[in-house]
Amino acid sequence: MTACIFLSSPPLGGAVSRSSSTLVDIKAPGESHPQFIDKPYHGSVEEEQEPGAEIVKVNFLLVRYSLEGSAGMFSVNPDTGLITVAAKLDRETQDKYSFRAVAQDQGRPILSGEASLVVTITDVNDNAPIFTKQQYETFIKENATIGTDVTSVCATDKDEGLNAVVSYYITKQEPPSSPEIFTINATSGSISLAQELDYSKVKRYTLEVEGRDHGSPSLTGTAVVVISVEEVNDTPPRFLHRTYHGKVEEEQEPGVEIVEVKFLSSILQTVFSRLNGEVRYSLEGSAGMFSVNPDTGLITVAAKLDRETQDKYSFRAVAQDQGRPILSGEASLVVTITDVNDNAPIFTKQQYETFIKENATIGTDVTSVSATDKDEGLNAVVSYYITKQEPPSSPEIFTINATSGSISLAQELDYSKVKRYTLELEGRDHGSPSLTGTAVVVVWVEEVNDTPPHFLHRTYHGKVEEEQEPGVEIVEVKFLSSILQTRFSSGVKKVLPLLTSDKFSIDQVTGMLSTKVKLDYETQKNYTVQVSLTDGTNRDEALVYVEVLDINDNSPVFDPIPSSIEIPEDAAIGDNVTMVSATDADSGLNGEVRYSLEGSAGMFSVNPDTGLITVAAKLDRETQDKYSFRAVAQDQGRPTLSGEASLVVTITDVNDNAPIFTKQQYETIIKENATIGTDVTSVSATDKDEGLNAVVSYYITKQEPPSSPEIFTINATSGSISLAQELDYSKVKRYTLEVEGRDHGSPSLTGTAVVEVWVEDVNNNPPKFSQDLYDVAVYENIDPGSALVPACGRFELHRPGQHNCSGHQRQQPTIHRPSKSTRDP
Repeated sequence: MTACIFLSSPPLGGAVSRSSSTLVDIKAPGESHPQFIDKPYHGSVEEEQEPGAEIVKVNFLLVRYSLEGSAGMFSVNPDTGLITVAAKLDRETQDKYSFRAVAQDQGRPILSGEASLVVTITDVNDNAPIFTKQQYETFIKENATIGTDVTSVCATDKDEGLNAVVSYYITKQEPPSSPEIFTINATSGSISLAQELDYSKVKRYTLEVEGRDHGSPSLTGTAVVVISVEEVNDTPPRFLHRTYHGKVEEEQEPGVEIVEVKFLSSILQTVFSRLNGEVRYSLEGSAGMFSVNPDTGLITVAAKLDRETQDKYSFRAVAQDQGRPILSGEASLVVTITDVNDNAPIFTKQQYETFIKENATIGTDVTSVSATDKDEGLNAVVSYYITKQEPPSSPEIFTINATSGSISLAQELDYSKVKRYTLELEGRDHGSPSLTGTAVVVVWVEEVNDTPPHFLHRTYHGKVEEEQEPGVEIVEVKFLSSILQTRFSSGVKKVLPLLTSDKFSIDQVTGMLSTKVKLDYETQKNYTVQVSLTDGTNRDEALVYVEVLDINDNSPVFDPIPSSIEIPEDAAIGDNVTMVSATDADSGLNGEVRYSLEGSAGMFSVNPDTGLITVAAKLDRETQDKYSFRAVAQDQGRPTLSGEASLVVTITDVNDNAPIFTKQQYETIIKENATIGTDVTSVSATDKDEGLNAVVSYYITKQEPPSSPEIFTINATSGSISLAQELDYSKVKRYTLEVEGRDHGSPSLTGTAVVEVWVEDVNNNPPKFSQDLYDVAVYENIDPGSALVPACGRFELHRPGQHNCSGHQRQQPTIHRPSKSTRDP
């Protein structure tokens, strides 16, 4: 045997190392291990064999045999190598075994060999087919065509090959028939219809199905298939007519038959084609007002009906058979509710009041009354009658038109005798029996006056607070008149040309002027109301001046504020930032506004009177470049109301930060043979300012030792330092550069850093071995750690320009033999 050994010398003083390879011959002393004649071995054995069945024989001379990894399923004759079954095998549990045969010789030391064995268990037919279900159930419609798939059965067999192939057979059909009603696919187990079905004859079939495997002998499994035949229902119930009409009186008690719709009873007898069992009746959309007998179809009233609430009902009658599938038919029903006289006339007022002058002539219209009746037809026709007059007279003073309800004067009046008449009226409908309603009419007799009424003053003044609820009394407009019945009429004017009679009202008896709506001081502060006084013939007028008093009902509202406010970070305390202004629609203290700030963190302040916002603390954009806070405007009313406005103040930059380098000192190394333009290193500085104030340019301000031209150059934009002149390690081994970073602010600020550049000497001459190949022989059983060459042996290394390393000549190595005790016998 030959091996290759690689030798290498360590680098000397950082120089390049060298390596060499050596071939070593390894001589075998003659020992050997037992070897099998043929490996691997393969054998097979049928499952279910009794222990001791022979499998395969492995041969080897002068050895002892054993097995490893057979899990106790196999054994081997230690002398002959014959492998036999040691336990009962079951292919369905495990179909293959892999283990090792071991052969050991009887030497010292004992040596051994191994061979892999793979034993395959072959199948015998020891498992019968098993169906996935013991009983299958399915349905088929009676009108299914021949060939229709009914269901499918499936059986599995744990064996393999033909022993696991299952064929299917129908062994029995109950009830029997010839030919049979069903057939089965022997391969797939799919059961299909072979003859026509008749639900009226047979409603269910029971099949016994057998699954047989192809083993020898064959084994079988069985299952039952229950097939229910479904009747087909395709003829729905039918009504004779699509729509039926009927009538029923309102107010009928629940359960009363709707006798006006007698055609429904004939429908029950002849309408439906009842081809598929019994028909059941129901209603849809009747709102619970009607019900139907589900067996007879008789429709009755289910709830009390009121024609005045609803005079017609439209709904559906549904007839549903009990077949499968369930089929149904529908017909529309329209039931009209006829009227009964169940509503009395109702007058538009329970009491009417009117006035008539004492000198009115007979036949003069006094007033008119009206009553309505919710019924219809004659039940809703109303006639009017005066049933009582108070004080009474004969003949009666008034008469009424029975048809129109118009009341007129029938006798002359005398104010000095009777100043008021009360009439009791009755309205009667024409139903049977007749129903009545009543009302009262009060007739005031007005004295004829020759002395006109007049106001005590031409003008009146009143005050009222704004936002008061309607009905607030303002001022009483006093007047003089010789007649108590003198009445007011009011017309309202205001300073603006719009009419405002909808804002005030005046009491017809007392003359008290009141508000009709809420008044708003901010909309209008003063109103002029024109009031007139009349007795029907004469008229007088006066003016009422109404002053609306302010309340604090308006919050201050800010004028528009700029969306962006900017101020430089070096702004002094007290410098102006912006001015805010708010207005309040109220007056006096209610409209006086004072200003404050919220959320400014003490950085800003505001003049409470003018709204001028100024700087309150020293600003620093680098600490915070934007402030969001609120200006608050508060009036001086009771209660105090306020408004808010949001402000965003942006702090603009000034050049107050010098550039700062990422390092105060950079160090790098460059080889002395680097070419001009070679990147040396890169420096970087950052500036906390923004814009041009943060843009940094780079400069080399000093080189030590100095040179002309300078050895290095720097990119002003990127800070990249590169070689500008050639280097000479023998002259300069280190350069120190002072670098400056200047921002573009005005005035410009600077930062500095130092760059140390070390020049690295270049060595192009690696060491060399004196020989490219060293040949060494060694015994295969040499002790670990033994030298391959004598201790005094050295390898010669040559390096140009220097003295050689120690260079003794290579001597022939001694071949070390192993001691006698370590050799095999």
